[in-house]
Amino acid sequence: MTTKGLDKRILVLLLIFLPFGLWAEDDEDVPPATRYVEVEPVFVTNYGGLDRLAYMKVQVTLRVLGAEGEAQVKHHMPYIKDTLLSLFAVQTNESISSAEGKEGLRKQSHQAVSEILASEDETSYLEDLLFTSFVAQR
Repeated sequence: MTTKGLDKRILVLLLIFLPFGLWAEDDEDVPPATRYVEVEPVFVTNYGGLDRLAYMKVQVTLRVLGAEGEAQVKHHMPYIKDTLLSLFAVQTNESISSAEGKEGLRKQSHQAVSEILASEDETSYLEDLLFTSFVAQR
């Protein structure tokens, strides 16, 4: 095989594969993937004040940004659990008896956890807080 024939093959291969290399994304340009961290164990607490004893059982999952977010919420998990437990305990039958009330509690919970993370680490990687199970017994 001649040098000229080898040069043509290399040129053809470069023309075929070079565009793929140009369009490939750098790892730095790819945003971190969303991760889900379950808060365990499931919250089981009484609520509603002194009237009639009522219980709620809530499974909470945190949606965070990347490995940094997962590490952040795991590091602060005791603080997160304490805050959520305190928030759940002050609810009333009226505040959680409707879908709007539960969504309001979810938003309050998200805001509270986000504030914890921002105050402790200056940056919160929390994207959302999800109630993956919610049962209230009156």
